Amino acid sequence: MRVARIAYQLAQSRLPKYTHVKSPHRFTFPQLAACVLMAFYLDMSYRDMEEWLLATDQVRAVLELKEVPDHSTLSRAAKRLKVVDLTRMRDELLGQAGVEEDVVVADGTGFTPRQASSYYVNRTGKPIQEFIKGLYVMGLRTRFIVGWGSTRRRGIDSPHLPGLRRQAAVYGRHSHGRTAWVMVADMGFDGPATRPLPLIGITVGSGLLSKTNGAALRVRSTYPASVELAGGAPILIPLRVDDQALRAIYERLDGVLVSGGGDIEPAAYSAAASPLTVEVDPDRDHIETQLVRWAVEDDKPLLGICRGSQLINVALGGSLIQDIASEVATSIRHDGPDDGWFIRHAHDVRVARGSRLYDALGLTEERLPVNSMHHQAVKDIAAPLCVVARAPDGVIEGLEHPDRRFVMAVQWHPEALAGRELPQRRLFEAFVRAASR
Repeated sequence: MRVARIAYQLAQSRLPKYTHVKSPHRFTFPQLAACVLMAFYLDMSYRDMEEWLLATDQVRAVLELKEVPDHSTLSRAAKRLKVVDLTRMRDELLGQAGVEEDVVVADGTGFTPRQASSYYVNRTGKPIQEFIKGLYVMGLRTRFIVGWGSTRRRGIDSPHLPGLRRQAAVYGRHSHGRTAWVMVADMGFDGPATRPLPLIGITVGSGLLSKTNGAALRVRSTYPASVELAGGAPILIPLRVDDQALRAIYERLDGVLVSGGGDIEPAAYSAAASPLTVEVDPDRDHIETQLVRWAVEDDKPLLGICRGSQLINVALGGSLIQDIASEVATSIRHDGPDDGWFIRHAHDVRVARGSRLYDALGLTEERLPVNSMHHQAVKDIAAPLCVVARAPDGVIEGLEHPDRRFVMAVQWHPEALAGRELPQRRLFEAFVRAASR
C-alpha cells in the first residue's frame, strides 16, 4: 500500500496525464507508470502485476483504477517512460520508503527480444534480433530492486558490478560511518568474478629523474602487468615511509610481491661488503624486510623475484653469494649484458618434482628454460625455507616455505616472460589465486 501510494504520487508529479491527445483515456499515464514502477521494484512481471491488481482492491483504490490494465498495456507504458524519469522516480521511491539493506543480491539475464515477447518487432513486422542483457541488484529484506542496468553486448557480467555496487551502496546499511552491508551473487552472475580483485603490493626501487635529478620510484612495468594478467590488482609500495604507515599499507594487501633490483646490504647477513656489491639501498632493504617478516608471520601470500628471492632468504636469516662470477666455478653466465636478456632463455633450471613451485608452474618435467639477470645468489638457506630449484652449476634458483600457504621465491624473471610463456604466467596465477582466499 505504502509503495503504491508513493509510486502514484511520484508519477503524478512528474508525468503528463496522457501521453497523446488521442489516448483512449481508460487509464492515465501516471496510473500506468505507477504500476510499472511497482512491478520493477517489487520484482514482478507485468503478468504478475496484472493478476496482483485483480486480487488487490486496496491497491487499485490507491491508484484510482476503475479497471485493471493488462500486461500488454503495462508493457507499452514502460516503453513510453523516459529512462531519466524512471531513474528519478526510482531514487525518490526508495528514499521515501526508507530502504536500508544488510544484504543485496546481484543477478543478470541475457536474451534476444524475440525470446522474451512477440511484441519486439520493428515497424515492418520483422523480429528484432539484437541481444539484450538486464542486470539487477535486489535488497534481501525489502525485495526492492536497488540497482539496475542493461547492455546489448554479450560477455561476462562482472564488468557491470562496480556500477551496480555504487547504486546499491546508497541503500546499504552503514554503522558509525563504516560499510555494514554485503553484495552477493550466484554463479550465474560470474560468481567468482564478483569478489573484489586481490590487492597485490609490489615493492619498488629508487632512482633519479633524468631532467631534474629529483628522486623517483621505479619498477619495471612487467611486474604490475603480470599481476593484472593473472587476475590481481597491482599497487606499488612506496619507499621511505615509517613503519606505522608501512603497516597500514600492508594490512590492506592480499599478497606481497618483492621485485628485482640492486644488491642487498651485506651487513644484513653479517658479511663484509665485497667491492663487487653495488646499488645498495638500505631504505629499500628495511621496507622489504619488514614486509617479508610480516607476510610470513601472518601467512600472507608472498612471491620474491630475483633480488626479491635473495631478500626473502636474508630477511628470514640466510646469506648471499655476493658475486657469482668470482665465487662460483661456472661456465654459465647468470648476469646478462643488456635488457635483451630479460626476454631470452639463458639456461635451464631443474625444479623439484612434487614441490609447490613445480605445481604452481604446471610443469610435466623438471627442466624449465629461464632468463637470467643477476650476479648474486642465495648462499646459506634460511631455516624455514627449502631449495626446490637449481641451475646446472648448482646455483639456487627456487625457494619455498613448506609451512605457509604461498611463500615462493625464484631467481629468474618470470614477469618478463609471463605474457608469452604459460608456465611463467601460471606462477602469477597461482600467487593471485592464493591471495584471493
